[in-house]
Amino acid sequence: MKLLKLVSFVSLIHFAISCEEEKDAASNTANCAILMAEMLTASETFNDAIENSTATRSQCEDFVKKYKSYVDCMPAGVEKDEAQVILDEWDGMCPAFPS
Repeated sequence: MKLLKLVSFVSLIHFAISCEEEKDAASNTANCAILMAEMLTASETFNDAIENSTATRSQCEDFVKKYKSYVDCMPAGVEKDEAQVILDEWDGMCPAFPS
């Protein structure tokens, strides 16, 4: 249940966080929005699997991979630092899921 809450929390936080870039980086902003959408999709898939007790290591790793891509596109600051901490925690949890 705690994993479910954490995945939901991560999804909500990052849905609310915008990926702002400087004026001359409009394509980076569009790319960040795509990465966020991909991360949210992976999060929903993983969350559903957790709810159904069918979550696998590969689903966790897919979520972590997409979450990392999204974190990498975030502008430097507190939100990115906090997201990195969450990413590190999730990355360490993936081996606990069955293959």
